[in-house]
Amino acid sequence: MSLIICRTMNKRIFTIAAICLGLAATVSYAQPKDREDWKERFRKEKTEFFNKELNMNEEQASEFWPVYEKISRGQWKAQKAVMDSKEAMGRALHEGKGDFKALLDAHVKACEANDKVNAAAVKQFRKEFGDEFTVRLLAAEEKFRRAQIHRLNGKGGHPGKPGKPEICRPQRPDPCPEPEEGGKLGPKE
Repeated sequence: MSLIICRTMNKRIFTIAAICLGLAATVSYAQPKDREDWKERFRKEKTEFFNKELNMNEEQASEFWPVYEKISRGQWKAQKAVMDSKEAMGRALHEGKGDFKALLDAHVKACEANDKVNAAAVKQFRKEFGDEFTVRLLAAEEKFRRAQIHRLNGKGGHPGKPGKPEICRPQRPDPCPEPEEGGKLGPKE
């Protein structure tokens, strides 16, 4: 009798393991598409947010977005180098070994490079679109970043947490009043 029970249990365990492997393969196959969908939704949301915050018409947006995307790619690479250096320091601490001086030197170098890239970005935006627009852009970037953080924390109506009430800490007043409809981006020099 115990031999029959063992065979039955083995069949069940094998069946459950096969189902789990099948589900794991399905989930891992679906992740790249989900990630691409997420990136596309994020890009669309960011575009709509900036177009509204910066009060750009279609012509202005078509002039702005190629410049912004090019500059943002450079900023992202520089920021990723900073994040990678922090991750390397964390791994070294977790493993309890590492050349901490070299890790810190690499981190400082990445931070300095990031600062240079961000400063160059501001100079480029000022040159392309003028001072006022650049200030509005930087304020919009910060406002968008904070909105994303609030959403991820479930404080701003995150779609994954529909029943959660909207609880946000008090925000400073908007320092950037809305420009007139179709306002100029700024001078090109």
